[in-house]
Amino acid sequence: MRVKERQYKLLEEKKIDHEGLRSLFDEDQLVVFRELRDEWVVARVRFFRGLTLSRESSTETVNLECEAIEFDGKSFRCRVHQPRVAKFTGTKNITELEVYPLSYHSDRLELIRGSIESGRWRQLCNQLVTQDGTRRPAATVMQYVGYCEMSGMRVERRGIEEGRNEIDTGREISGRVIVDPTKFPARKILFTKHNVDPFAPTGKPEGDPLENDPLLLCPTKVLVYSLSDNAWYYVAMRKLENPTWVDNAWKRLVKPGSKFADKSIERIRLLAKAHADIDRSRQMDGSFDNFRGKGKGLTFLLHGPPGVGKTMLAECLRGAREAAIQT
Repeated sequence: MRVKERQYKLLEEKKIDHEGLRSLFDEDQLVVFRELRDEWVVARVRFFRGLTLSRESSTETVNLECEAIEFDGKSFRCRVHQPRVAKFTGTKNITELEVYPLSYHSDRLELIRGSIESGRWRQLCNQLVTQDGTRRPAATVMQYVGYCEMSGMRVERRGIEEGRNEIDTGREISGRVIVDPTKFPARKILFTKHNVDPFAPTGKPEGDPLENDPLLLCPTKVLVYSLSDNAWYYVAMRKLENPTWVDNAWKRLVKPGSKFADKSIERIRLLAKAHADIDRSRQMDGSFDNFRGKGKGLTFLLHGPPGVGKTMLAECLRGAREAAIQT
């Protein structure tokens, strides 16, 4: 009885010792833990596992098995998170644990709102399919400024190149990125065996409506391809924005004092405009080829010494078509 009284007293002080971890977590409880440095993952507890020996660090840990929502490239599914709490001595503030109940977060409502905002990931994923009725994944260009972490393959390659076992995988990036759902299956993600729609009504309206919103469990990070770095990164979903394009890009282009160059540039501009008009008409009448993307490209070969404006002209083409450019 004294042990229980001690645990209750610690919980009132928002503290915990290692023996009290079992009383801290409950099945179907929402918990939070860090991901991508500054991002919080919200997941729902399914199982609580006792003290086990971690193979990676050879330390004793308490393991949780939680569920959240993830997009596998074609549909939304429930994924498995397995956060751990390393064994410790004495007492700790609950918010100092590697994972702890959402109810103990110092800014719970703000965290919930931010997580639901990241849930617009569902809207983005619904846009990442072609509009021809085939539901085939399609890539999209977006803008990102902020912290990122390398994907597993990139980390392994960089470690081999630098001859180090442990490397800093995070950095700041700024620029356009490509979100390509066809690459999502390559991620090392453990999904649940039951294949149900995580957004389907649960029939459990009781409790806080905010905590019952499925968007709360959507991922906080997404795999993207950086066009400036030519590398795959994980970035914060909430910081992805629609790209901004330069209006009247052709008018801003500084043309050389040559009639031949002026005519060449004007010819390229008209070709790009005609190609855009054809593409729009195809989308309007729904006439799509059986082979996705076939015959829809437009190729230019720009030749000349450095400084004559090849890249600048390519930037104008990109702005006119609102498309990505990879250098």
